[in-house]
This record gives sequence, C-alpha cells and structure tokens, in this order.
Amino acid sequence: MKRRERQEHLDRITDDASAWFERLQDPEVDDRDREAFAAWLKASAEHVQEFLQIAALRSDLCGLGEEPNIDELIRVAAASEEENVVPLFESSAVETAGRDVVRYRRLSRRWVVGGLAAAAVVSAAISLGVFRLALEPRVFQTTIGEQSSFPLPDGSIVTLNTLSEIEPRFTNTHRDVVLTSGEVLFDVVSDPQRPFRVIAGDAVIQAIGTTFNVYHRQAGTTVTVVEGTIEIRASDAQGSTAHSVTTVPLNGTDQVGSAASLPLIVTIGQQARLDAHTGQTTVVEANLEQATAWRERRVFFDGRPLSAVIDEFNLYNDPPIVIADPDLGQLPVTGSFNANDRASFVLFLEKTGIATAQIESDGRISLRPKDSERLIDN
Repeated sequence: MKRRERQEHLDRITDDASAWFERLQDPEVDDRDREAFAAWLKASAEHVQEFLQIAALRSDLCGLGEEPNIDELIRVAAASEEENVVPLFESSAVETAGRDVVRYRRLSRRWVVGGLAAAAVVSAAISLGVFRLALEPRVFQTTIGEQSSFPLPDGSIVTLNTLSEIEPRFTNTHRDVVLTSGEVLFDVVSDPQRPFRVIAGDAVIQAIGTTFNVYHRQAGTTVTVVEGTIEIRASDAQGSTAHSVTTVPLNGTDQVGSAASLPLIVTIGQQARLDAHTGQTTVVEANLEQATAWRERRVFFDGRPLSAVIDEFNLYNDPPIVIADPDLGQLPVTGSFNANDRASFVLFLEKTGIATAQIESDGRISLRPKDSERLIDN
C-alpha cells in the first residue's frame, strides 16, 4: 500500500471510531448494535487502538461492568492489522463557540494505548453497550468544496454537501437534526417510537423511514423525497399555518388545494419548495436525478439567474467568481455543469458572447457583460 493511501486508511479508521463512539452513547443501544461494534473491532487491531484514542480524547470512562471474555476478539484483531481497514469518512474535531465541531478534513493519528487497556475498554463497550459520558452538543460541518457521509447514532446515514452544517439532537424520545445551512441527503432508519425530524429554518420535516434531500439556504428550503413519505410542518414558533401551499399538477392531478396550509404530506418523486420571504410553499414533481446529482458534483440549472448559478459554483470553489455588473446577474441559465470545473463554465459564458472574464490580483474571476441582450442556454 502506498504511503498516501495508507495514511488515508488510517484517517478513516479514526473517523469510524468516532462514529461508533457516538452511537454507543444511546441508552437504547441493542444487541444488534453491540454485535456490529464487536465485528468492527475484530476487523483490525487498529480499530481497537483508535477507538480507545477517541474515548480518551472525549471523556474519562466510568461505570464499567463485568468484563466478558474477549481474548479471542483481541487475538483476531491483532492478526488482521494491515488488511482489514474499513473506510468511512474524514473528520477532525475543533472547539468553536463552546461547541464540539466536526469538520471533514484529515486528522493526524495519535497512538497512546496498548493491548491491556484495549481489552478493558472493549469489555466495557460490549457488556454495557454504552459509555456514560457527558458531552457537549456536536456540530458537523463541511467547508467549501467538501462533501462527506457518515452514520448517526441510530444507524441513519447523512450525506453533507459542501458548506453544510448540522447538529444532531438525539434523546430517548426523538431524533432531531438541526440543519443550519446547506444541503443534506438523509437515509432514515425506521423507528416508530422515535420520530426523525429535520429542523430547517421555519420548517420541520418528519420521516419514519425514508430517503429525502433537504437544501436550506437563507432564501428558503427545498425538500425532495427520494423514497417513502415525509410530513412538513411549521416550527412551533411559527404556528401550523405559517405557510400557504400551492401545487403544480403532479401526473395530471393536484395533491392539495391551493388554499391548503402546513402540515403537508410529500411523497416519493415530489419536491416541496418553501420560500422564506413570502411564506409560500410549492409542491412540484421532482427530477430525482438532478436533485441528487450534487453527490457526483454535478449542478443543474433550469432558467436560474446567473447570479444564483454563480453562488452555487462558489460553494465548491475558492477564490470565488464575482459579477461586476448587477444586470448581468439577472440573465437566466439552463444547463448541466461540473461543479468543480468552473474554468469550463466561464469559457462557456465567453463563447456564448454573454460575458468576458478577468482574473483579479486576489485570484477571483470577475465577469463583465459582453452582450446583455442574449440569454445563456447550454
């Protein structure tokens, strides 16, 4: 294995260990969780060591029960140190404004514990299924151009697009995730006893077992249902009638009347667009391929203003593209582009005659109009 690939494997083990540490905080962790955790530990001695490192960094261990016999577990782990490394995701923890913030970038490895300590901690994890630790709320973030996927404590999978931030708030009675800003794909594990809710601005999106994409920025929130059904409510502070709802015909029929209000049921293949300024919610038939294309770093635009298109490109690239003339920003754009290939996008603008580009001294790409009468159409 090459040195760089080896380092990437080691970094991912760190993040995998962190994810397991979080999952084991849940008081309702069951035998299936413990078996999966034991299987992960058996995959490599490095898993055992890194899990201990994560635990040591987070808190002191306490309340440990009787230790089961795990000699064979440690022996198997030690025998498969190099081959069985399970990649998951990349992250590092930093302190921001009193919160434990996880950003997705590489984390240097620290080796501080040995086999005897490993046996003790693994024993506790398997016998109790939970570490009784007091931790600050955690915020997960991606920066410009970064994307990442990881499990939540209940086994649900979240995939964060660039410049996104979430804060999971799980308890014995509910599973809440606050989406501060950005775009996230949620693949939710069903648990009827604990509703899964995403709080995005004034909207509360609830699902029992489904897959849905949430795009939340200052201008509003767009929810696309990939599988299953969700319910959208207004936040408690706004009341149940904060949004009026209209629909575009879905397969020839209206889902709800134009005078309807939240809560609203949205099902597979549908998209709800909540305008933060007008309070209006529109339900349309979704193009699922386009709605989730960001996972492959593709962006689609259908008559979007150039200014909005540039904002989207700037989520993936730095230094940014800037528009020197506000009138240029109003021109509509239709097309499909590679989010990381802004050079090709700028070349497209120049070849259509709509804009000229200039690289500024600070690295920004400045666009100026060349023919403000023409529309951009890819």
